[in-house]
Amino acid sequence: MVKPPVSRIGAAGKADVCEILMESALADKYQTSIDRESAFEELAKRAELAANAAAVKKPTPKRAHKAPRPRGRPRQGIAETFMKSVVRSLGSKTGRALVRGIMGSLFKGA
Repeated sequence: MVKPPVSRIGAAGKADVCEILMESALADKYQTSIDRESAFEELAKRAELAANAAAVKKPTPKRAHKAPRPRGRPRQGIAETFMKSVVRSLGSKTGRALVRGIMGSLFKGA
C-alpha cells in the first residue's frame, strides 16, 4: 500500500511544526544545541600558547662559528666540461641519424 504525499497551501502553524519535529527520527540528535569553539577562538588560543612558550623559553647559547660548507656538487674542471660537451654532441648526432634511418625505412615504401 502506498501512502500519498501530504501537503497544504500556506505556512504551517507552530503546533504543526512542533508535532512534526517531535515525530522525527532525528529529533533527539538535533534538539540539543552544541556551542563549539570557532576557528577564531582556536587560533587565538594557539597564538597565546605560542607567545607564552616564547616568553618562557630561554635563549640558547651561541655556538662557535663554523665556516660554511659549499652546497651541492663541486665545480667541474675544464677537461670534464669539455668531455661532457663532446659526448653530448656525439650522442645527439647519433640519435638523430638513428631516428632518421628508422623513420626513412618505415615511410620509404608509403
